[in-house]
Amino acid sequence: MADDVLTDLPSLARLLETELRDRTETGVQLSIAHDNRQYEIAVGDNGSGSPLTTGTFVPWTCSSKPIGALAFAQAWDKGFGRHRRPGR
Repeated sequence: MADDVLTDLPSLARLLETELRDRTETGVQLSIAHDNRQYEIAVGDNGSGSPLTTGTFVPWTCSSKPIGALAFAQAWDKGFGRHRRPGR
């Protein structure tokens, strides 16, 4: 696992370890910008057995998830999709 980066993100490290162990995912490629820090993370394999790296090409269908997340966030900010009960 990308221990050098994930040391700062222990909750994420545990989540990724569980995902890979349970074979929910074969690999995860992630870029995070937070608190004036940039994290580039790649763990697991590309689905064909080759190690996943931060430079591995990822199909656009997977890369389009952030666009959907942004659209959802904008709709949420405009009052659509409110929870019926408060979150924890």
